[in-house]
Amino acid sequence: VEAGIKTSGSDAFASRLPSHPAAPTLSSGTLGPLHKAGTLKDVTKSIASARIPSPTNNDMIPGPEVMPYVPAWWRRREMIDERLMTISAVTCAFGLVGNLLAVTQNELIMGGIPANSSGINLLKAGNMVCAVAMCALLLRYYWIAALFRSLSNHLDYCVALGDVSVHEAFSSPYLWIEIFVCTIHLPPFVTFQIHLDSLGNVVLYQAETLFCIVNTFRFYLVWKVVRDWVLKDLPKRHTVSRYTAVHFGDIFALKKLLNG
Repeated sequence: VEAGIKTSGSDAFASRLPSHPAAPTLSSGTLGPLHKAGTLKDVTKSIASARIPSPTNNDMIPGPEVMPYVPAWWRRREMIDERLMTISAVTCAFGLVGNLLAVTQNELIMGGIPANSSGINLLKAGNMVCAVAMCALLLRYYWIAALFRSLSNHLDYCVALGDVSVHEAFSSPYLWIEIFVCTIHLPPFVTFQIHLDSLGNVVLYQAETLFCIVNTFRFYLVWKVVRDWVLKDLPKRHTVSRYTAVHFGDIFALKKLLNG
């Protein structure tokens, strides 16, 4: 009797359960797409490349989109810092060489060499090459600086890291100021004089002398190299700057120099 009660109870409970269709069995038809994909080696290659045969047709399902290749230094602030320091040093070298050429022009003209001579024009051409090189280096510097800001925002504030275009470098007003200061020069085959009357005396200013004075403003590039040299030995300065809200820039480098 007890066995009959248990059996009837089990049957009643089983009758209340929802019915499910029978699980499909593996057959040659079910494995048809895999067989059509090729040998086991082809299937393994398809799975490894994240592209598997579709169960409805033989088309390949595209896998996840592959990220474009970017250099390793784009994702490390220390390596970006090294690039910026190198560009600053090379830009400073071109600026000092161009200034030296301008001073040489002025001294030769003061010594009696004609301003339209081939030697003076050769020195002017060298100064022009330095100016063009500095323009290209400054553009490169500000583009890498924009990349550095984008990476810092990504690491510090979880901002999405996107591509940095050259437009961001051109949008900086400091870029145009530096280009104006560094690239102004007297081109080859160009010379003139400015006459001024001072208390009855005629004062003559040679163009090479005026542009030599203007080119001395390039000496500000030396400070950028000194600043980078002072800050480069500070360990984890970007992390410290993030947690302490202290900007390690020109003011900090000047204070560190003054404190010894």
